[in-house]
Amino acid sequence: MRTQKFLAETDEDTLKRITAEMEDEYHHIILRIWVEDSQYSIVRIELEMPRHPEDRCLDCIKNVEKLMGLSLQHPQFRRRLLKTLGGERGCSHVLELLHQAQDYTRSIFWDKPPDKNGRYTISTLDQEGEVRCIAFRKK
Repeated sequence: MRTQKFLAETDEDTLKRITAEMEDEYHHIILRIWVEDSQYSIVRIELEMPRHPEDRCLDCIKNVEKLMGLSLQHPQFRRRLLKTLGGERGCSHVLELLHQAQDYTRSIFWDKPPDKNGRYTISTLDQEGEVRCIAFRKK
């Protein structure tokens, strides 16, 4: 059985820490992301994998560090995750955990829910981002 936990908290005056954890019979993955308040850019990221099925699972730890500077509010956040951690560059479980951590933090970071077209207004960045669900795409 797989369990997942998510927690967002203030770590320092200008930082928020998001902790995402996944555990099942083969995996135990702990991801900690620190973001600064104004742009919600990743300023620090830690990945621990106390339990993993294969030695090569640890290879994605170095690629996770390439996410430094990326904003959780960037409209292309998930595309950049896929380019950084997709396929042989990462771990599908870590990628999924990062997606879910971003979903969890939306209610904390974005001012309003999306409009009728699925667009978010991010007033702190003075821009708009669009989030689309590929499972329920309009034709």
